[in-house]
Amino acid sequence: MKISNFKFQISNCNGQSLFEVIFAMAIAALVLIAAVSLATSSVRNATFARNQTYAARFAQEATEWFRQERDSDWDIFYTNAIGDICLSSLSWGTTPPCTVPIPGTIFYRQAQLTPGIDLVDTSVAVSWTDSNGIHEVRNATRFTYWRR
Repeated sequence: MKISNFKFQISNCNGQSLFEVIFAMAIAALVLIAAVSLATSSVRNATFARNQTYAARFAQEATEWFRQERDSDWDIFYTNAIGDICLSSLSWGTTPPCTVPIPGTIFYRQAQLTPGIDLVDTSVAVSWTDSNGIHEVRNATRFTYWRR
């Protein structure tokens, strides 16, 4: 009895090589990393825009409060309008540094008032801190005694 040698020849390879699989996984990982980076950047930008809008609103709110104070009694307004004040609440506040945020927020509001002859220049700054650093929105207005 004679045993012959069988030769197996594979002419058509089905499936992928290990290199192809690793290459495909690397491409998929790069696409996934790019998508996560884009989503993270979008959330960060949206959060910054929201905070900037709130800060502008709080600065305008303080300016309107100063306008109301001026309209109710110019002499009291003019007497109180000297130097820097903290406005965590809308009342004639304390002097800086401002250590108390606007209640329920991350924002600090400070005003600089400079009296002149029948006028008061105001500059309201609202600031906040996030992972990108300290940010600030300013609003400047000149109040005059318009009833004279």
